[in-house]
Amino acid sequence: MTSYRDDNVFARILRGELPAHKVFEDE
Repeated sequence: MTSYRDDNVFARILRGELPAHKVFEDE
């Protein structure tokens, strides 16, 4: 998996650090 910058909002959402409605989520 690619490493993202800690201040990348989208990356934080993907990691589940920020509350967000996940439209698409891989299982």
